[in-house]
Amino acid sequence: MERATAGGTAEEEEALQEVYDARLGAHSAALVRLMKVRAPDLAALALKIELAIDEEMGTPSGGEICLAMLKRDVRRLMR
Repeated sequence: MERATAGGTAEEEEALQEVYDARLGAHSAALVRLMKVRAPDLAALALKIELAIDEEMGTPSGGEICLAMLKRDVRRLMR
């Protein structure tokens, strides 16, 4: 968003805000769906943990569910 509106006017930024918000919402929803899928192995679990950290999955709506799913995967794979 910052690159797309750099040097632009407030009106130009407002025009892109709706598109940005929609893409951000779709991105967040996709991450939540991904977190709900069981990790089949430790490598997949590691990837899910990396994504959870990089994307700060504990903070968006549904974040608690994402972290609970990670805990479920850890417990299952550690058995």
